[in-house]
Amino acid sequence: MTRYESLKRSAKEAAKFRGHRLGRFQFSLQSNRMVGSAICKDCNATITINTNPLPNEIDIAGTAVAMGCVERRNKLTPTCSVCGSVLSAVTFTCVRGKYCKPQVSADQTSQSA
Repeated sequence: MTRYESLKRSAKEAAKFRGHRLGRFQFSLQSNRMVGSAICKDCNATITINTNPLPNEIDIAGTAVAMGCVERRNKLTPTCSVCGSVLSAVTFTCVRGKYCKPQVSADQTSQSA
């Protein structure tokens, strides 16, 4: 396995761990190194691999490695059907507990007045 393939595999694993779904890697040759990059299909976070980084660079970098996928988290996070807040990851109950109340929009308050 070449260094590029090894870095590409590691980058995919790191992005997947953060919840990203990467598109195809595009690569280019720059002096004596190969540089590849891919973009998350959901949130457009990027990931870049570099086979021969300069002393002040790293071989795998980008927002897809540093941060979780915001779009997928928003789609997959369970929310309370009453107030819309995020449910507890352990009990899947509203984190507001007894203080859970339906959200009232500005349109509803103006109609009731």
